[in-house]
Amino acid sequence: MQSYVTTNFPFSTLVVNVLACFSLGLIIGIAGSRQIFSENGVLFWTIGFCGGFSTFSTFSSESLVLCQNGHYLYASLYILASVLLCLAATLGGVALGGLAQQ
Repeated sequence: MQSYVTTNFPFSTLVVNVLACFSLGLIIGIAGSRQIFSENGVLFWTIGFCGGFSTFSTFSSESLVLCQNGHYLYASLYILASVLLCLAATLGGVALGGLAQQ
């Protein structure tokens, strides 16, 4: 995805992290409203799948590189967008997962 973007802003990592957070929320929402996952299943899907899918280390590295290269506005926007969008995606996933099972 990043090969299609001609800016220093790391859109691809942001998108992957938002999708991972939405997936995490969806799994939590489904698991909380209906017992279709065992405790180990929930751990596998949340920590294993979503943890491997998200890229927090890449987010941290890209934020640092943006600052080191003097792109403070991009770094600030990236950090703020990542936190807010990921929280919103997780909340949306939880809500959707809970609704899907009612």
